[in-house]
Amino acid sequence: ARVGTHVEMTRLQRTLAFSNAELEARVDERTRQMTEQVDLFRKFVPPTFMKALEDGETFDVVEGIAREERFTVLCCDIRRFTNFSDSISCTNVYRFLNSYFAVMEPGVREYGGFVYQYVGDEIMALFDLIDDAFSDSGVRAALAFQKRILPKYNDGRARAGYEPIEVGVGVNTGPVAIGIAGTPHRMDACAFGGSVNLAARCQSLTKEFKAPIIITQDTYDHLQDQSKYEVKALGDIEIRRMEDKVPLYEVLDGEI
Repeated sequence: ARVGTHVEMTRLQRTLAFSNAELEARVDERTRQMTEQVDLFRKFVPPTFMKALEDGETFDVVEGIAREERFTVLCCDIRRFTNFSDSISCTNVYRFLNSYFAVMEPGVREYGGFVYQYVGDEIMALFDLIDDAFSDSGVRAALAFQKRILPKYNDGRARAGYEPIEVGVGVNTGPVAIGIAGTPHRMDACAFGGSVNLAARCQSLTKEFKAPIIITQDTYDHLQDQSKYEVKALGDIEIRRMEDKVPLYEVLDGEI
């Protein structure tokens, strides 16, 4: 009986050790999966919300997340993209956009901003104005696009036998509501508000004024040192769906 008891205890100890090892393996695998999911989540959700989550704040994602802060909004769009995309296959359009975004997006991060959305060929980026920050980051990113990043990209396109591309950039500064919107089955990171719409309108006006970069009065007023930038006043411009005219400026040159 004693021998039998010791044999049974040994068997149970081995079974328990095996179960513990199996459980640890499952925990490690689940931890790895969750880490991958968080890393993927970071690519879609603005860093502001990631910081809030890491600080221990609790949100009900199903109800949506929203927070209003001051940002400099940058909107960048490819000129004549519709004609260009109609001339190549859909697969090649995706390949082109991915290569284009891969070149342009680092220019946003370089100046402390983040891309919160790609809309077709359009890049929508935000630069935080917390702690009395200035709008220089958004304007410098726009200048970097036009004077350094895009010319280098077009040099590569020329070597490969492709036509160069042009972009227009609109920049505005003001309150923006950033958040998570959608349904429990499909959610997305979004930015809303008149400041976002005005940046998009400025980008659209770059075609009309043949100006690579157009900024608003609010952005110009928030520059730390206006003397570092060469600008041309475009006057008070009537903006579609806005009651009052808006003073706009073309940025000709400046510190990158």
